[in-house]
Amino acid sequence: MNKIFLIIFLIIPSFLIGQQTDSIKISNRVDSLMQKARILSGGRNFDEALEKISLAKAICLEYIGKYSSQYGTVSFNFGRVLHLQGNLEEAETWYIESQVIREKVLGKVHPDYAWSLNNLATIYKS
Repeated sequence: MNKIFLIIFLIIPSFLIGQQTDSIKISNRVDSLMQKARILSGGRNFDEALEKISLAKAICLEYIGKYSSQYGTVSFNFGRVLHLQGNLEEAETWYIESQVIREKVLGKVHPDYAWSLNNLATIYKS
């Protein structure tokens, strides 16, 4: 009986640590893709930036889910690149999606939520 408890206490934590590490790796991968997309869009390489964001979107939808802060960031960056390209209607759609997700996941007092509202306001001003 003691051997069973010992095995349970040794094996179960290793599974939990493995799952946490995978979640961290996935989150880091999405963050890395977003950083690359920002650099590319800053250099006006919009098509490559959109490719990186699309890859991050696919990762989020498969492993994290749509209602996550990471997917909110992906949506925001889609809007940002499309905004920089002058595609205001499509950018608005992505900014609204980002705003809705960030409000639900992070709340209205979070700076990322404010950024979504700010960028929506710049589109409406245009």
